[in-house]
Amino acid sequence: MSVDTFKPRELTDIAELAVLVQNFNRDQHGDKPLFAEVVFYRGGDDVASLTETASLGQAASDGALSFEVKEKP
Repeated sequence: MSVDTFKPRELTDIAELAVLVQNFNRDQHGDKPLFAEVVFYRGGDDVASLTETASLGQAASDGALSFEVKEKP
């Protein structure tokens, strides 16, 4: 198994997007707040995701995000 690799510029762009997603998620309030997560695709295949850690069953730390790279068969 292998994982997709990311260029430094891609990682910088992902980090900037993570800040936007984290701010969006943190600003949601009410009975049924929205939350955002991002799936990254390369060549039509999903290669990674950016998800709020609470949605992964982990203890939330003020809207902490998890960047998970998907393994390729």
